[in-house]
Amino acid sequence: MDTMYWFSSRIKQFQRAFEEDPNLLELFRSLEDAPYDLIKELSAVDDCIRQFDKTLLRSKTFLHLESQFPESSRITSQDLPNDELSELTRINKEFVNAASQFESMASDMATVLERKLEDQTDLLWDYEMDAKVGFQLHHDDPAFSDEDDNLLKEMDLHLSNEKENPTDWKIIEMDWPTGYCGDPLPRGKILHLLLQNYPNLSAHPPVNLRDVARVRGLWLDLKVAYQLYYDVKEGKWVKTMEWPDGKAPVLTYVDDSKLRK
Repeated sequence: MDTMYWFSSRIKQFQRAFEEDPNLLELFRSLEDAPYDLIKELSAVDDCIRQFDKTLLRSKTFLHLESQFPESSRITSQDLPNDELSELTRINKEFVNAASQFESMASDMATVLERKLEDQTDLLWDYEMDAKVGFQLHHDDPAFSDEDDNLLKEMDLHLSNEKENPTDWKIIEMDWPTGYCGDPLPRGKILHLLLQNYPNLSAHPPVNLRDVARVRGLWLDLKVAYQLYYDVKEGKWVKTMEWPDGKAPVLTYVDDSKLRK
């Protein structure tokens, strides 16, 4: 991180130099293919370095947390007898099936929303999709209670799509669960998410491999945020917004000829 600090300090020196001497900026603007706003470019590089620095710190924190996990969360697949391992494999297949169908439903929803984005008479400017999964206990589990939500764990599911295929939404693949590196676990997004025991991901206690068999069902929530933007100055709904470098935003408006006044 000392190296990152050095880079950041040097970039700030360059920024100050260009801010204090306009002739340097004019010189760079005269060069072929030179960035028009060099100060802005340097600032962007500085932001990237800061983000890398944060990621490095977060990784070191995760490694420290892994060393603090209780031994009860360190059960590996080699610790399980064949019948428990078979049940773990079966449950993972159901998790994979549920995740695949959930992704299909999210993609179907995105198809409808993308049509609304293309419709120049529709108010929708953009949208976001988020999800959550809750792992519900069997009714005969010792922790089951009529006064509780009876969740072994509840966590956010992060969804993403590709710019080239905006209607194909997927659950983001999790890293290999902490403490299971090299373990021949079944591969599955939901299973790996359940076994992630970082405190910042869930308020529930750590989950180990034996706990997986306690799951009776999955509560899956899909939340769609409809985003609309109204231009108060023009009195119109904005359909698209582009930001050319160094210029005011370019807006296109919804065709309101069919909107009710």
